Amino acid sequence: MPALTLAEIKTFLRVDSDAEDALLTAQMTAAQSFIGGKISKTRHVTKDESGEPTYEDIASDELYKHAVKLLVAHWYENRAVETVGNKTLNKISFTVEAIITHIETCGDYV
Repeated sequence: MPALTLAEIKTFLRVDSDAEDALLTAQMTAAQSFIGGKISKTRHVTKDESGEPTYEDIASDELYKHAVKLLVAHWYENRAVETVGNKTLNKISFTVEAIITHIETCGDYV
């Protein structure tokens, strides 16, 4: 299973043009680095047809990819540090934090 692609990010965000490809690529790379820095796991454990464990790079795991997509979406939609008006600092969504915690604590990742 391949790692996350720019095309997957653009589909998730419903972005049709190529005008922001450089930004999205940078945000995708940053999101992967951010999540990688918060977790110590690098591989996802699955089982093959015989029930034996197999180890795949975490970048190919759908849950990891979803966390990256959500984080990129958050950064793409909230490009400022502060929200205009009420000056509330933007935070990473609870969903991304929950996925990161799950990956870090679940036995399906090593």
